[in-house]
Amino acid sequence: MIVAAHFDNRTLPDDDLLYVAFRVCYFDLFTALETAAFIDESDPDDDAYGYLTAVPFFDTVPAIVQLDLLADVWAKHRSAADHPATMVDAAVLWGVLSLAGPIARNDWDSDLTIILNDGPRPLTVRVDESLEERWEELFESFWDDIDFLTIEDHLDLPPEQAAELRDMLGVPQAWVDGMFAVLDRTRASQAILDNLRGLLTDAEIEDHREVLCPETQ
Repeated sequence: MIVAAHFDNRTLPDDDLLYVAFRVCYFDLFTALETAAFIDESDPDDDAYGYLTAVPFFDTVPAIVQLDLLADVWAKHRSAADHPATMVDAAVLWGVLSLAGPIARNDWDSDLTIILNDGPRPLTVRVDESLEERWEELFESFWDDIDFLTIEDHLDLPPEQAAELRDMLGVPQAWVDGMFAVLDRTRASQAILDNLRGLLTDAEIEDHREVLCPETQ
């Protein structure tokens, strides 16, 4: 499971609420990536797109990297072992739980129903607009701050002041380094397909392999 070690070792419940948000954001972005691949474009859009646009620092992260980050956090959440959450993990969760509602708002009775009915998990949660508030509450119950939204402010400070600010906020340098490392990524990790288990069916994972891991084809 994914653990917010800085906030009393809080964990996320393994329930339909989180599953629906992750599956909605995954398919929204995968569909855009698949379309781009079909017409031989490098990215689904010249403009920022995807759940990570909720985090300004990450608004240029490629779609395939966004999907890989989503899958990584999902796998940590589903793991039997404890995985201390990083700032990147928190930013991914924020993006998913913030944008799942807007992404699905116009599709509650059509495409969304198909996406969720075809998934690996029979749902017990009522899927409607009321989920947006519950998604917001879920994030707040797990992670107490949104420092990842202001990480760029650190860049305008002298190094010593930036270090003092990080210490005051309880933000390890390793977290900041991890945020910057994401900006250098251009492809998915080799673990992406395994990490999607439980979010996608085995058949879906196999069907999506060509788009997610074209270098293995």
